[in-house]
Amino acid sequence: MELAIINTFTEQAFQGNPAAVCLLDGEKDGGWMQKVAKEIHMPVTVFIRRHQHEFRLRWFTPAAEILICGHGTLASSFFLWGNGHAEKENPIAFHTKSGVLRSELVDGWVRLAFPSMPPERTPAPDLLVKALGVEPVYVWKSPTLAMVARIRVLWLSRYMSGKAGWTISRKFRRKKW
Repeated sequence: MELAIINTFTEQAFQGNPAAVCLLDGEKDGGWMQKVAKEIHMPVTVFIRRHQHEFRLRWFTPAAEILICGHGTLASSFFLWGNGHAEKENPIAFHTKSGVLRSELVDGWVRLAFPSMPPERTPAPDLLVKALGVEPVYVWKSPTLAMVARIRVLWLSRYMSGKAGWTISRKFRRKKW
């Protein structure tokens, strides 16, 4: 297993959003990955395993597996290109529980394409109604978004794209320290 700590969204050491990236030699079960993530204790620990000419990828916080993580995917791409596990001229395909994510270098920038996971309308949970003190007009949820609720005066929300997918780009420069 190879292990690296990579700070995303920064050009300075010990800044940005850190992620542990673990390149596995073989198959490991989720329980083992969770224990490693808890031991490393980073905001996210990413486990990558080569699968033919592509990669399988899973994200874990110290407490649980998560379905998608942008900065963890960004760190994984940087790790694979920077350590010669993937060719910089070719996009990387990551197979995840959320679908296939793609990463590519474009003019020195990393472009990530995530699958679309639009929210679905759902009944308001009793606990939400109790916490708000009013019945929401509507409630939406998705695998990556806990809940969006609209009440008469207040919006509790994080908007998601209705497009076919999201694209996030960040520029990376490798620093020696």
